[in-house]
Amino acid sequence: MAPRSGAQAKVAAGEPQLQAFKGVVQTAPVVYIDYWGWTSDPSGEKPYLENFLSSIGGTPWVKSVLQYGAGAPADLLKGTWSSTTAIPATPTYDDIRAEADRAAQHFGVADDLNVQIIVATPTGHSSGGFGISYCGYHGTIGLGAMPQVTYTNLPYNTDKSNCGTNVVNPGASGLLDGVSMVAGHELVESITDPLLNSWSDSNSQENADKCSWKNPQGNVTTSAGTFAVQSLWSNTTASCVLSTVPPSSPPASPTKNIRNDDGNGNETVYGTVDLGGSPGFGWIEYGTTTAYGSTVGFDPIASANTTPYQYQATGLTPGTTYHFRVHLANEAGLIASSDATFVPTGFGSANAIALSGTGNESVIGTVHLEPGTSATATLSYGTSASYGSTATVNVTANASGVAYASFYRPGLNAATTYHYKIDVSGSVHFGSGDLTFTTS
Repeated sequence: MAPRSGAQAKVAAGEPQLQAFKGVVQTAPVVYIDYWGWTSDPSGEKPYLENFLSSIGGTPWVKSVLQYGAGAPADLLKGTWSSTTAIPATPTYDDIRAEADRAAQHFGVADDLNVQIIVATPTGHSSGGFGISYCGYHGTIGLGAMPQVTYTNLPYNTDKSNCGTNVVNPGASGLLDGVSMVAGHELVESITDPLLNSWSDSNSQENADKCSWKNPQGNVTTSAGTFAVQSLWSNTTASCVLSTVPPSSPPASPTKNIRNDDGNGNETVYGTVDLGGSPGFGWIEYGTTTAYGSTVGFDPIASANTTPYQYQATGLTPGTTYHFRVHLANEAGLIASSDATFVPTGFGSANAIALSGTGNESVIGTVHLEPGTSATATLSYGTSASYGSTATVNVTANASGVAYASFYRPGLNAATTYHYKIDVSGSVHFGSGDLTFTTS
């Protein structure tokens, strides 16, 4: 979280959505605090921080993470520790990370993606750059037996006034605003992007970065008090929000289908989704294995109960089997379809078969359509890519979505190379691209 610089307006319109990338999130986050080297607490930050973290879980503010497939349990704070290991005057990045590793060992946590360690440094012992380039930051321990455990560097907030003091509340009541704003910022980012490879936008900003120090900002009242918080980015509303009001039930599982658009490895996944009357967003994940690795979409979906969607994956290799699944999310949570496979072929196959040696040829194409649907297939052919002659047949796909288009072309010149293409039109439009055959 960067320091505050002057008054902030709302986030600009047209901000890019968060994208899943590898999609690793904390589904059951737990938090431990390490008060490293504390001998005093002049501003009373310690009880404020513990009250905040022990009660913020499960609130509508935190529940914005549900749409990214993450968890927001009520009982986040699991323990605290006052580490007596000597602390440098200015701890380095490596010092903070090593202390987080010691804390994880103290708490006896396993190498669990859901674990967050907050290294809270005392007054007068902040890392270099505090209040200049950051107010707090999160990362992964990546040491010893704890490579997946996340940690947050949380300096003594009131040592720098530009890290949140009085941002929301005036006077003495706002002295500790920055404690909950910075701790909350790193908390939700660790939930949705724990290994720094998951939910962020095309500018590498995470869900809290996109709304940092921007309106709306406000208070959240919990069972343990009232705490200042920043808004968080919601893909569902494409805006910064202070709270979420989930619909009564999560979105229904999306359906899926494949439509072949052309012969160049461009495929469209389409289907219908049910968002339960709430707006949301969706995307597809695809790749040559069930690890997927590529995504496309992150587009808003209207709030109608049954809404069609369509996403195109480009640059695929024809003839290669791809796995894919469709994701759907709103503020109630995230759901994915089951895995399916497809082989991008565009038109399918289109082959010239010589029937005789007198220039009589059949051009046969395989067309992929939705099962049971019909289309018109048009053969264009000639001695150059300008073609010049055409023939048309109607085709209907079988239960597997395959139809065969056969064109008998008598009277062609013998021993001649012909260019041809087959285009399909109907509920879909695609073509084979230019092909050639040589008559006998």
